[in-house]
Amino acid sequence: MSPICDTVYLGGTVHTMDPATPRASMVGVLGTDIAFVGEDVDAEDHVGPSTRVIDLGGKMLLPGFHDTHAHPITASVFVSECNLYGLYTKSEMLAALADWVKTDRTSAWVRGSGWRVPPDQAEQLLRQDLDAIEPDRPMFLGCMDGHHAVANSKALALAGIDETTEDPSFGEIHRDRSGKPTGLLIEHAVHLVAEIVPDFDHDTNKEVLRHAMSIANSYGIVAMADAWTDPPAERAYRSLWEEGALTARINMCYPLVLDQELGDYTSRRLEGDEMLRGRWIKVMADGVMESLTAYVKDGYTNTPHENHGLAAFTDQQLWERMPALEAAGFQFHSHAIGDAAVAQILTALEVCRERNGGPNNRPIIAHNYLIDPVDYRRIRDAGATLNFTMLWRQRDDTLEGIVHRHLDEARFERLMPLAEADAEGIVVHGGSDFYVSQIDPLASIAQAVTGKAVPYFRHLPYEPESQPLMSGRRPDLDTMLRAYTINGAFAYGVENLTGSIEVGKRADLIVLEHDLFDIPPERIYGTEVLQTMLNGEVVYEKDGGAG
Repeated sequence: MSPICDTVYLGGTVHTMDPATPRASMVGVLGTDIAFVGEDVDAEDHVGPSTRVIDLGGKMLLPGFHDTHAHPITASVFVSECNLYGLYTKSEMLAALADWVKTDRTSAWVRGSGWRVPPDQAEQLLRQDLDAIEPDRPMFLGCMDGHHAVANSKALALAGIDETTEDPSFGEIHRDRSGKPTGLLIEHAVHLVAEIVPDFDHDTNKEVLRHAMSIANSYGIVAMADAWTDPPAERAYRSLWEEGALTARINMCYPLVLDQELGDYTSRRLEGDEMLRGRWIKVMADGVMESLTAYVKDGYTNTPHENHGLAAFTDQQLWERMPALEAAGFQFHSHAIGDAAVAQILTALEVCRERNGGPNNRPIIAHNYLIDPVDYRRIRDAGATLNFTMLWRQRDDTLEGIVHRHLDEARFERLMPLAEADAEGIVVHGGSDFYVSQIDPLASIAQAVTGKAVPYFRHLPYEPESQPLMSGRRPDLDTMLRAYTINGAFAYGVENLTGSIEVGKRADLIVLEHDLFDIPPERIYGTEVLQTMLNGEVVYEKDGGAG
């Protein structure tokens, strides 16, 4: 008997991401699940008096997008911090800070985030700049990359940072020629101040996460990995989950910290359900290219001495901690930007297999600016999947002014090798690193397939024809759509639940205003999501609806 559905989509192009039935024109939803996938001629068998029939009118129906590397808590910049994202000059940022300080006179700390590492060091915010705006309250401003911060004199003093303070093992307190801290903090030096900044309260964190999920839903995202879940964020997620208020599937990743015991992690582990899980460990293996702290096999070019970046952990530290965590059932989600960092994680995963006597637990390696081709076999041996943020793979002034200057042409040509990894049979998937850059999956998809400019943030003007094309191999559209759908679900072990449009899977669906295969690739970015459905419930719908 044909099921009468709650919702029927017809009259469009359905890209299912199911190899057995890659295309359809009609989908029926009953309750939380997909009840039928077929053709429009079958529609009347599934339509009853209360069925919502959505005539797509040639629009595109896809599985919902999966963002496998995001930081939803950074949506606090929209709620309770000074927003510096997209402000690319020192004067713009100082003006925004001055306005914020005038309007926020009650907070004990002045907080903000979103400044970027400037190609021109004369544009770098420093302690003196912040002191001129707010000398009496501590000020702490996080960089958009999460690997730098700048603090004013008051904040440095409260953290006990002065000329005599030693640099942490993985990081740097930047100093002027006299040895005095400039306020710029790099890698783990950021934590020296961050750990004394008061946390937002529980209700504020819940508001922030609701806001982040709302933004994500508006871009078709139905699942996110929170790639650095600290205890306050974890409490907020658990609270929203218990209230039934999550509008995206959330995977929490707990950061690997050396002074925490195995029991500290197992006590936080959450099997949860399909909406919230906490079974992932974030391993921060290295830094970033912008500060030359990404850990690379061959030294950076155009530096005064042989510089290979920084490893956040020694081999022995990883070999000691990772096997026990994997044996306890955790899955690793590792930040590795340089090829030496990728190789170090792969060696640690080999140690896990040797000691535990079994396969790895589907580990994820994130970012992957550089991968040594000899390591593709090792990635396959580990059963690892690779996360990429392809929006970053463009010749803007940061990539050209900093990264390209310090990499030879051979390495630059294979920067962020998603296409190469896919050709090697490795599962590749996509993330935004929200709010390092805009969360819209179509932004990364468009940049990946065209090599042209796409703005880091939605509101910024851009000129794709004037920015040079990104060199190197580019993936095709089908590869990128798989990366954000079924491959993302596979990365987190839920490919039997979601990620493709198949009968019996959850009705996680999105409607796009165009069939992306029928428009010029340059129009992919800017294509709007008209509706997002999660578990058969509409969690976002643009004015006018999906059809």
